[in-house]
Amino acid sequence: MNLRSTYKKYSNLNIFVIAVLLLLSFSAFYFLYYRFRNQQYVYVSVVLVKPPNILGPNVPYNYYWVPYWIGNSIDIGDKEVSPLGVIDAVVMDKNSYGSFYNGQFVSLVLKIRAIKDRSGTLLYKNKPLVSGALLDVKLTKAQISAQVTSIDTKPPEFEYKTLTIVLKGRQVEPQVAEELKIGDQIVDDYGIVIAKILDKKITTAQMDLPSSRSNLAFAPDMKDILVTIEIRAKKIDNSFYYSEVQQIIANQDIYLPFKSVALYYPIVSVK
Repeated sequence: MNLRSTYKKYSNLNIFVIAVLLLLSFSAFYFLYYRFRNQQYVYVSVVLVKPPNILGPNVPYNYYWVPYWIGNSIDIGDKEVSPLGVIDAVVMDKNSYGSFYNGQFVSLVLKIRAIKDRSGTLLYKNKPLVSGALLDVKLTKAQISAQVTSIDTKPPEFEYKTLTIVLKGRQVEPQVAEELKIGDQIVDDYGIVIAKILDKKITTAQMDLPSSRSNLAFAPDMKDILVTIEIRAKKIDNSFYYSEVQQIIANQDIYLPFKSVALYYPIVSVK
């Protein structure tokens, strides 16, 4: 009687274990099937951002400039692979400019395996994949943080236009004004000139502060400069941008790191 009872007890336990395993297997199969059925490949344009706790270059747009060793560690074709061996992201295109000392501005086009949830929102690593979102991507040779600027179902095509802008620097140190070279250029990875100095005009700096403060705010050898620059701008909607994040519009400061001098002055006119 005890033997029969024990046998029955273990039989019931085995049935329960088998039922649980079948339920878990079905749940796992359904989860994988759902994700596979709802996956979608999209092309995501991003700009790299400085990772937290890493010293970045000393530039006004510090957030979007990364140390050169991060930018140099990324190549077209680099991948992020999941623990299951599935390719989650591939670098389809890369462009950058900058220097060893000042760091780099880096933009990428990633082909990403996204999952569409029940609301229709795309997810990447279970986080919404939307413009402005921050992505953490572990590529072949680099761990990067990047901000999404656009998402498309096909490789992005952008319209570019050459604009002429004039910058005005107030009370600039004379050596800076003199070292600024007409003809100096900024060139990207593809050898395309994205900014070129066409002209500069140097005048004695004008004081616009009360005379009681002039000795504190003004040195007699300071200069005002007007710099005319030809710039390659990307059209996004009805606006034009330089390096993805700097809108080209009057009264907007713009950062242009030329070889001779890095400029960070407001735009006074756009043609």
